[in-house]
Amino acid sequence: IGCLGAACLSGGCSLADAPQLANELHFNLGAVSEIRISYDEENVTFLPSDNEELVIKEYMNKRKKSYNAKVQEGEGRIQVREGKKPLFAQGFSRYVEVYLPQSYEKSLTVTTTNGAIKIADLDLQLTDLGVDSSSGSVAIEGIRARNIRLASTSGPLSLGTITGEKIDLATTSGKITCQRLVGQVDCVTTSGDITVRSGTGLGEYRVNNSGQMKIAYSEVRGDLILFNKNGPI
Repeated sequence: IGCLGAACLSGGCSLADAPQLANELHFNLGAVSEIRISYDEENVTFLPSDNEELVIKEYMNKRKKSYNAKVQEGEGRIQVREGKKPLFAQGFSRYVEVYLPQSYEKSLTVTTTNGAIKIADLDLQLTDLGVDSSSGSVAIEGIRARNIRLASTSGPLSLGTITGEKIDLATTSGKITCQRLVGQVDCVTTSGDITVRSGTGLGEYRVNNSGQMKIAYSEVRGDLILFNKNGPI
């Protein structure tokens, strides 16, 4: 059950200019098969948990109970969404740290509008991973999952080693840069660049308008299709 930590006080008190820990949530993952985390402009960073709990820490420079995350639980799902903001949000700052145990092996979905999403220093093996940011950056390293979908509109996808049975990568104008991809890949962008420094497997890469494509494979295990409408391959 999600519970508010001692630092979560009601009332409208303000913190210092720099964001400080304002809200802490703890969840038992014993029967959980799906985690959904959704924010707007906040940066969301994933870190390894010290125990078997999911821990979410919200840092803010202004504190009010209504600014805390909204939580829904039930039927094996935990959904965490951003709380409210001040009516005049200029000067309000909030960011999020998510501590996830290495033993979690189910579904994880993370979305932001303008915030950056970073998943690194975790040795996770999931059933499903979905990450979507409109204009914020997405940085992911060392993730394995059966199904992976990473998307952005204008923000870049910066990927380290990604392993999956099915890997879907999509942007409108954001750059896609991958150190190593292992699996069946479907990668598409409208006008962003695509760079894969090392690939193993098969798949299709498409630039549907303009952008550069640089693809290097160490082992091809099936059809490999490259399409660039107006740029070089």
